[in-house]
Amino acid sequence: MVENPACARGPRESIIEGSLWRVGKASWRFALFVVYPYAVLLAHGVVAALLGFVVASIASDWFGGHVIASLLGLSVLAASTVLFIHWTEERTYMLYLFDDIVSHCQYAHRQRPDWEARFDVFAEHLVEAATTSNADEIVVIGHSSGSFVAVDVLARSLARDPDLGRHGPKIVLLTLGANIPTVGFHPRAGWIRDHLARLAVEPSIDWIDYQSRKDVMNFYPFDPVSGHGIDVGNARRNPQVLAVRFHDIVREQSYATFRWQFFRIHFQFLRANERPSAYDYFMIVCGPFSLPLRAQRPKDVLEAVAAEASVSEAAWRRLSAELGDAAAATVAGAGLPSIALDIHPASTRLSIQGQIPAQNRTSAENAAQANRLLDPGSATTA
Repeated sequence: MVENPACARGPRESIIEGSLWRVGKASWRFALFVVYPYAVLLAHGVVAALLGFVVASIASDWFGGHVIASLLGLSVLAASTVLFIHWTEERTYMLYLFDDIVSHCQYAHRQRPDWEARFDVFAEHLVEAATTSNADEIVVIGHSSGSFVAVDVLARSLARDPDLGRHGPKIVLLTLGANIPTVGFHPRAGWIRDHLARLAVEPSIDWIDYQSRKDVMNFYPFDPVSGHGIDVGNARRNPQVLAVRFHDIVREQSYATFRWQFFRIHFQFLRANERPSAYDYFMIVCGPFSLPLRAQRPKDVLEAVAAEASVSEAAWRRLSAELGDAAAATVAGAGLPSIALDIHPASTRLSIQGQIPAQNRTSAENAAQANRLLDPGSATTA
């Protein structure tokens, strides 16, 4: 890895370059989140300094010497800071977030050749999958910082195969809880803004971006293209930006237990629903409907898997014309409330392995099984 002294200077460089100001202007809540680890470090330092001062004062009275007292006070200050960080890291994520800030800056400045080598491999894998797969749809998913990685990988794939998405499976980009501006707002990150401009007009790619107001770790409301100052005029077709209300997809009791746990909220994008909703991660990656159809016809897609047969049948009939598949009418006519996986061949998904919970179970049973399949830290995202 090539070290970047500018990124190591952290917030000072962000202020000089103006990226921190642009983040605050786009999303004041995310700006507070960026400042948060520095506030935690400051709090550690203040508490440790107070302890050191108290120990130094007591030592001065006991030993009557300022040198010994000062050395003891400084020792307590240093030891307390290290211990506080060690004891609280699992709850504050301070060191993790500092690493995140520096890594994003390095990536924006093209100072992470190790990352870029991995992304080249990923891009080659995507091109190969699109060439050899008999799936209907390949969905490239980027959650959180994976959002700008997914944009980069897809752009690299298009550079290798400009006809990607025009042959073989449909290619769809799905970004969840995205924080693309943490890279895109750096003045020297014009390369990723070029990628965004390319994807904004690319006719062979559909891009769906889900955001949530409750999630302080994503930019909301934010347009990933115009928000970066990119204007492609009437040629623009991507992304379609959609809002997710977490309160609507989990039970009230569950929501109350984690509504102030910001990392838990951030990973709700990848967890199972407890209530039926147009946004359902497991139905997106494992369900029978294409992602663009789900985004365009959320009500019909939701009703198509309803437990009530009459509602499901009506929705299937409405969707059959969109699906262009005789199997849709067959399933609707049979009055089956299942998700009817035979409507499309199994799609290639680059983000998850496992089986979707059975749709005839209760939502609580679905959530329990799905959460066993998916640990928030284990999903492989772009």
